[in-house]
Amino acid sequence: MDLNSLLTQWGALAGFAALIAAIINILKTAGLVKDGQAQAWSAALNLIGLAVLLFLNVYQPAVDIVFLDKQAGQIANVLLVVFGYIVQLGGAKLAHSILLGLPIIGKSYSAK
Repeated sequence: MDLNSLLTQWGALAGFAALIAAIINILKTAGLVKDGQAQAWSAALNLIGLAVLLFLNVYQPAVDIVFLDKQAGQIANVLLVVFGYIVQLGGAKLAHSILLGLPIIGKSYSAK
């Protein structure tokens, strides 16, 4: 496989790109990726992915890259839904603590 074919194939892997974006967003929210570091993380993860693609094309050409890319896209979707749910729970808890004690909207029967 020549370099142009490899790069063309790499550019078509939208599922893997979505997975990288999801992972970086989760790591940013968790505080593991600091402001200004996302590009470096993205470059590193993309380089690793490109190396894996090259390895698979050379040593395991029977592997279905398109199938793997679709699976990566599905994993990214699941990660984002679960992550969004966790963030929403945290946001609801924060909103409750801010509003606690206010008339009507901040009523709590368990707060004493």
